[in-house]
Amino acid sequence: MNYTAIIKYDPEDRIWYAHLEDEPRAHTFGKTPGQALAFAADLPVLWYEDDDATIVPKFVMPDGETSLVVAEALAARAQAAEAERAATNQTRAAVAALGAALGVSQREIAEVVGLSRQRVHQIEADLKESGEWDPLVRR
Repeated sequence: MNYTAIIKYDPEDRIWYAHLEDEPRAHTFGKTPGQALAFAADLPVLWYEDDDATIVPKFVMPDGETSLVVAEALAARAQAAEAERAATNQTRAAVAALGAALGVSQREIAEVVGLSRQRVHQIEADLKESGEWDPLVRR
């Protein structure tokens, strides 16, 4: 089960507090946000006896404005990660289409998709290993 851990910085104590969103009585702390989060991972085990728990951090800063900026930054990073996954998948498809289906050389593929020839070679090898490279298929 997923549990949300509220991680909050206390500037007065210079410490990071963590508690489960659903159960504020289950709490811990750490000197760093990572340490507080690591300790928070034990809370569902201790409180609910849930050994398969996953902790989702939610960082809260003393002022709401900073919390909003942090949330927006995390959302933007998640969007960037998704865009990177999509770009990787499309690049693999382009390398397969150009190389396997059309017989274009690695150097030419590299020029077209904007990668080094070495990276195209790596993608091609990975496609062949995974069975996604079929020179007989014309896409």
